[in-house]
Amino acid sequence: MTRCFPRSAGIPKQIKPEQAELIYQCMIRYNQEGNIILEIGTRAGYSASIIAQAAPLAQIITLEPIKERVILARKHLREFPNVTVVKALSWEYLQQYKGPALSAIFVDGDHKHAQNDIPWFYKLKSGGLMLFHDYTEHGSYPVVRAVDLLAATLNKELDIKVIDTEGAGMAGLYR
Repeated sequence: MTRCFPRSAGIPKQIKPEQAELIYQCMIRYNQEGNIILEIGTRAGYSASIIAQAAPLAQIITLEPIKERVILARKHLREFPNVTVVKALSWEYLQQYKGPALSAIFVDGDHKHAQNDIPWFYKLKSGGLMLFHDYTEHGSYPVVRAVDLLAATLNKELDIKVIDTEGAGMAGLYR
């Protein structure tokens, strides 16, 4: 893996540097015009900035349900014209999404509702990736349960599973 060290764009870091690197490396393959990448859970916009740097030609939609965070994320992400911050819960936005198939999805939303994000997998185009942050047995068990259930439903192993020495991890599946 080529190390890129994506810049923080002045946004407070919300994930570990090695996780930012993994997100960058996973999303760079979707850097093409016409591709759409969805992020579930914007917070201040740090991971959206990493995705925007990895795929500046793609359109990125990032979802955040809390108004104050939406305002902050829009401020932080204004230098990335390919990013749109939408105030919405992922499962509500799913009901209204009529756009084309997604190229990739990064999930870092409310852990206790991780199962509600799983239906987005079926909005991916063939070869699309759904990558989950906080695939961590201790502290984020709902994420682990949701991801493992999706893998079992698809009758396949996780395509990406990275767990650090502290037990914090990320996992993903390609469609």
